Amino acid sequence: MYKNYTLNPLPEPITIHQKLQSEANLIAEAQQDPAKFKVLYERHFDEIFAFVYKKVQQREPSGDITSQVFLKALLKINTFQFRNIPFTAWLYVIARNEVNMYYRNHKRLKEVNLDEAWVHQLATEFGVDHEDWEAQEARLLAALEKLKPKELLVLRLRFYENCSFKEVGQKIGITENNAKVRTYRVLAKLKKILTK
Repeated sequence: MYKNYTLNPLPEPITIHQKLQSEANLIAEAQQDPAKFKVLYERHFDEIFAFVYKKVQQREPSGDITSQVFLKALLKINTFQFRNIPFTAWLYVIARNEVNMYYRNHKRLKEVNLDEAWVHQLATEFGVDHEDWEAQEARLLAALEKLKPKELLVLRLRFYENCSFKEVGQKIGITENNAKVRTYRVLAKLKKILTK
């Protein structure tokens, strides 16, 4: 003898419109309270990281770039206007721009050690003795090799391209004050390497 089972009706599938409306609510909450942005961050981080990683093919820079994407999104969340398009569309635009900036900076950094004029310019900052130029230039080049790409970029912008601290900050996406602090830290690190 068979038992009678009552089947619960399946829940109604969530429509695209309902998903978008739910996301619109989350965005509105984040615009009122930046702490609520965390939900959007957690929901979309993996997808944006995967997009960036596909372009960059390295974990560490991909993580840095993805973090920068969400930082910019958080800082500009109040300018975002919901138009029935997924939030990720906006994140992809920011991510694409950040990847392009990474490659522009990366290309510039590859030229750093080949650029003798830049090394000469930087050498004056350290008061290099011109009588023993070749040996000291070799030491400076070796020291530069030990810096991270981001650190090299700061030095290049400041001492070769003669950017003001404000311009350095604008080019790498930080404040003028942070650009100052970062420059002095990199110079201190370089001096420490040179005195070892």
